[in-house]
Amino acid sequence: MTPALLELLPKKWAQHYHIFPLEADAYSITLASFHPLDPEVLEKLRFSLERTIHLRLYPKEKIETLIQEYYSQKVFNEDPQTSILSRMDTPAVPPPMETMIRCEDETHPVIQHVTMLLDEAIKKEASDLHIESFEHECRIRYRIDGLLCEKQPVPLTLAAPIMSRLKLLAQLDITECRLPQDGRLQHTWNKITVDFRLSSLPTQFGESLVLRLLDRRKFIRRISSLALPLLMEDALNQLLQKKNGLFIVTGPTGAGKTTTLYACLQELQGRRLKLITAEDPVEYEIEGVIQVPVQESIGRRFHELLRSFLRHDPDVIMIGETRDEETAQMAMQASLTGHFVMTTLHTNDAPGAITRLIDMGLDPLMISTTLEGILAQRLVRKLCPICRISYPIETFSQEELTFFDMNVLPSQLYASKGCDSCNHSGYQGRIAIFELLTINDELRLLINEKPPHYQLRTMAAQHGMISLRIESDRYVREGITTVYEINRLMHSSLG
Repeated sequence: MTPALLELLPKKWAQHYHIFPLEADAYSITLASFHPLDPEVLEKLRFSLERTIHLRLYPKEKIETLIQEYYSQKVFNEDPQTSILSRMDTPAVPPPMETMIRCEDETHPVIQHVTMLLDEAIKKEASDLHIESFEHECRIRYRIDGLLCEKQPVPLTLAAPIMSRLKLLAQLDITECRLPQDGRLQHTWNKITVDFRLSSLPTQFGESLVLRLLDRRKFIRRISSLALPLLMEDALNQLLQKKNGLFIVTGPTGAGKTTTLYACLQELQGRRLKLITAEDPVEYEIEGVIQVPVQESIGRRFHELLRSFLRHDPDVIMIGETRDEETAQMAMQASLTGHFVMTTLHTNDAPGAITRLIDMGLDPLMISTTLEGILAQRLVRKLCPICRISYPIETFSQEELTFFDMNVLPSQLYASKGCDSCNHSGYQGRIAIFELLTINDELRLLINEKPPHYQLRTMAAQHGMISLRIESDRYVREGITTVYEINRLMHSSLG
């Protein structure tokens, strides 16, 4: 037995799969196993070891004895007569995992394919890259401007190598396919460096990977770049001047809530304040802000972190997401003790956040005392400025215009026919629609009565809240987006 043969198969792989290397040449390796290996495991071993895999069945106890005996030895037999490596046509290679991580052979087909996928994700300005295993193919999709765009699928034989390569780049364990894993990797295209957050998920036909693009150029923004209406921007800046209280950003998943909170942190950063965040996960590092990642597996949850934060004398606390009553309760207690607390909720509109807190079981008096403001938002696709065209309002059906106030719509509305600039989609980029509810004395009294949602909306409108619906009318009227795009968002119950 030689060191080179054992180096071909890392010890942790041998222990994990209960296999042991018996012999090898330049093209194949024979492994001892106590049962036939899963085809997916065989494919991963073949790809990583760059050899055909042959199996010989041995008793489990014998394999465990071999692993214990040979992998623990410090001195190996180097007799040329027994050295398997002496019969090989190629020199020994480094451990497969290390080779793949540090591989410089850009001509390797799998490496080229992975590079192309990451390049295209950055080039297309996608927010996510999805690689999904199904029964007969591996599906690849990009999420661009909120919608999934299909790419040519790849054969299942390439799925495992592609996923293994990505997991290696993210420093994950490629031998672990039974449990979800999370990691990060970095990729540069055309002098643009982007971080990717990778998440793996075991499925019926293999693994599913989602890579979230974290482009600092777009993510770290100031409030002035969010395109809020002027009055709303002034009101938000006034909210951020408060020394204590609770501020909530609400909306569905993917509405840009974290981007808005980061913009608020950027605004507060220059005011000689101590800022602490609890995030799951930390999307981007902000200089001068103490950011703590949530890790539930070791008991580091949002509400536990909040208790610790209060002993660090912060001025501003950001909670990535309020998911339960305990976290909401701690956030409100922190705001009562002289801290300004920012967090997110998943609700359809701003008044809905109040209803959601009451439904969580929180005391309405506590809510009315601590709550200072709620910002609801949605992301809509912007019309391509190159190919947008105006159409008479009569072109649109009554059903398409049901959601809109006909009294404020002009005689001409905009749509687009698509062009090369927008990849024939008719849209380029996204913009947020906002709804800001600031809490005054009348609303505080109403909250104490546990009012229904519609009553909260009515009073908020009476006190000057510009609703998502009114803003949607303006975006269509000004040609920022289309009737069709707003109607698509109706499934999210715009208020």
